[in-house]
Amino acid sequence: MTHTAYRLGNEESLKMDYVVLCIAARNFNHQSCAEKLRKMSEIFRKHNPVNFGDVKQGSIWREGLDFDRIVSELKDTSVIHGVFTRLEDVKGAVKDLKAADLGISVVVTGLFKDVFCLAEEAGLKPHCVGISLGIFGRTEKLAPLELREVTSMCGHNMIGPHTVKDVIADVRKGKIKVEAAAKEMAESCICGLFNPIRAALLIQNLAEVQNAAIK
Repeated sequence: MTHTAYRLGNEESLKMDYVVLCIAARNFNHQSCAEKLRKMSEIFRKHNPVNFGDVKQGSIWREGLDFDRIVSELKDTSVIHGVFTRLEDVKGAVKDLKAADLGISVVVTGLFKDVFCLAEEAGLKPHCVGISLGIFGRTEKLAPLELREVTSMCGHNMIGPHTVKDVIADVRKGKIKVEAAAKEMAESCICGLFNPIRAALLIQNLAEVQNAAIK
């Protein structure tokens, strides 16, 4: 799964952005694994995720959904995501997943040195490593980097740069609180890998920069 591999930002910002994905291998071990995914979900819950979701249902930020409902409706073919802002929390989750030994694939996205460190502490050796080589071609047509730092946290591209620009403008003008703005964007991320805590900080910083430029 590569949809978490394109997150952008400096080291300081990415130090509060970790995604753990759990997925069975279709036609190999996915049959009757819903209960295993529920156990993995409870491990996520124990370690303070700021987002959690199933690509088939949505995330805890989606209206009408919450952690319990998502877990109760998990299927054998579900793909679950937990998002964490603290390294200690994701370390704890990975250690508990390793101890549970449920036979389901686990993918961790984050800064390389942190991911390798937490894997070593959990007694794990990464099976493989996926990395984005960047974007090639007419990159001048891309949205500015500061907007893509937000949009790249939604791996299915459900949050566009124009949405982020509008949100920043509304926050800057006092039309909406930054936490509410981040929540609205999190609702649009269908699988639950958007980090609303980091998004709120990025949006607040951009709003302040724009206000300073106007003055």
